[in-house]
Amino acid sequence: MNFPRSQIRKIIFKRILLPLLLVTVTSCSSVKPNPLDFKKADLKGIVFGSQGAGIFQAKICTENVNQDQTCTESDYSGRFSLPQIEKGEHVLTVSAVEHETRQQKIFFSNLSQAVFVHMLSWRQMLTNAKKYIISNEYAAANHWIQRAKSVAPTEPLVSFHMAILAFKKNDMTMARQLAQETLSLQAGLPSPAVQTLISEIDSRAGKDD
Repeated sequence: MNFPRSQIRKIIFKRILLPLLLVTVTSCSSVKPNPLDFKKADLKGIVFGSQGAGIFQAKICTENVNQDQTCTESDYSGRFSLPQIEKGEHVLTVSAVEHETRQQKIFFSNLSQAVFVHMLSWRQMLTNAKKYIISNEYAAANHWIQRAKSVAPTEPLVSFHMAILAFKKNDMTMARQLAQETLSLQAGLPSPAVQTLISEIDSRAGKDD
């Protein structure tokens, strides 16, 4: 049986060329970009606190070897995205209200890379200090108190913990001075805990005399 040329072309297209074309299109669409092959990309991450909750409005800055700086802020969930960051080494600096500033080196090398930044508040630092005071590990307690003081130098709770530490170390002169400092920072609204501490300081100082 002889087919017209036009019909032969249709048969060739449907049975041979069309399947090849579909295979080619499918193969091209399934090719994924290489996550390592890029010059610039958005660097994403999360800033979170001691309880795992995201920190809102943390300031995140990155600086490359050429000292080019890019900054952004975290959203309500602590997530952030630094736009068009060059591939390579960077210094990441993260700061937030009532938290200790973090700085760390990172190497941005993968499109799927994410940065997770754990930050400590001065309250968490005092919680750590209290544990060491209770266990009589005074050097470790002082370490955490000093870190808290660097974040919140005028916070009454910081000076109060310093007073407790001095009291535990039997330095009554320093303990009373720090307790009085706590009272002054409380702006005329002394807490019962501070008053109790002062009474205990005076009592022990009297016995020592």
